[in-house]
Amino acid sequence: MRSLAGFRDFVREHEHDLVTTALQLTGTRESAERLAAAALRDVGLTWPPPPWPTPAAHARHALYRRFLATTTIPLAERHRRLAAVADAPAASPQPVAPGFADRVLRSVRSRRLGRVLVPAAVLVCVAIAAPPVWDHVRPAAPVSMPPDFATPTPRPAAWKIPRTEFTIRFAVPDECRSDVGPAAAGTVTCSGWVLHLGGEKHQKSGDLPFRSCSETCWSNVRIPDAARWVAADDGSMWNLEPALSSDGRRVAYLSAVERRYVAADLSTGTKVYLTPELAPGDLRESSFVVADGRDFTVSVRGERRRVDSTTGASSPVSEPHAKVGDRYDDSAVAPGGRLAAALDTERGGNGGLDFIDARKGRVLRRVELPTLGSAASSSELISWADDERVVIRMTSENDLLGWFTVSAKTGRLTRIPNIPDIRDLILGKA
Repeated sequence: MRSLAGFRDFVREHEHDLVTTALQLTGTRESAERLAAAALRDVGLTWPPPPWPTPAAHARHALYRRFLATTTIPLAERHRRLAAVADAPAASPQPVAPGFADRVLRSVRSRRLGRVLVPAAVLVCVAIAAPPVWDHVRPAAPVSMPPDFATPTPRPAAWKIPRTEFTIRFAVPDECRSDVGPAAAGTVTCSGWVLHLGGEKHQKSGDLPFRSCSETCWSNVRIPDAARWVAADDGSMWNLEPALSSDGRRVAYLSAVERRYVAADLSTGTKVYLTPELAPGDLRESSFVVADGRDFTVSVRGERRRVDSTTGASSPVSEPHAKVGDRYDDSAVAPGGRLAAALDTERGGNGGLDFIDARKGRVLRRVELPTLGSAASSSELISWADDERVVIRMTSENDLLGWFTVSAKTGRLTRIPNIPDIRDLILGKA
């Protein structure tokens, strides 16, 4: 892992100016410090600095990009505020909360650790000899938190599920609100994800805290107890992400309060338990939940089960395998298991995407991905949106070109609108 030498001094030197600019953009001190911290964290994740004009210029650019990507105010107002900040004379530097630089540094260290562990930890589950955790699903009841599972203070509250006609477009991780130090294996050390929802003007936002409308309407809501990091046996941590259904109506996650995987249906405001209560031993190694059509598949201790998101009834499933060959850089099997998508980054200008019969290994359709813009671009296979469309993310150097769906039937590439340039984003309704 690269050294963070000099980063704390950099934060202390520029934190006042960044918070001042962020306050002009957001209007509230809490939002300003959160925005400035996120921008500084973006710099820290690639520290020591590559050849930017200056790290300070990169931090300011990151601040503007974060503001544009995460605010819910109308687009015209966003650009008006940015223009006002750019044209205004330098404002008096604002004070920052004590320990601001230390919190930013801890966040960067934690994110770096998470990035190292994500690829292997989320995808690989090694079964160990242990009693099955799927014997039965107990009815909902208040539970106590033993010390070796409790999240660090402040303890999150269980999510009160809103009922709304809006659908989930994407989810992003929230800030960790406590230090991430040594923890017993199976302990949830960080929780919190934010859902960004969209809807038409005629749709009811229901229990959502607010709505902002221009051509379409937007809102967001925080899931405070959705687990992000869990301590592993070797003292490291593994990352955990929520799963979003392709229709944008359901979200599944590991609740740090209830100690079980749950699925929430926002169209009805109801919750279904996907697993029984989990002991710390059940989470010593990575587990995960993925969307599977309207249902979800959960893996705990290497055992995978498909769970009905309406009734909670479950059945065992085997890990999906597809005959895709070794020449591809990445592949993913569709929820129905019939098709696989495989990405070949060496083919053509921007690589190629093949749709394959998952059982026979026969290529059914080849799609040459276009080069967008003047610079060379690259593609990343994200997931299947449904049984007929796969999602890819295209970039040029460090700039996002867009999120797209590719049809397995026609090969057509379609841009997914209004998705920001956030690396840890989880896509919902495409």
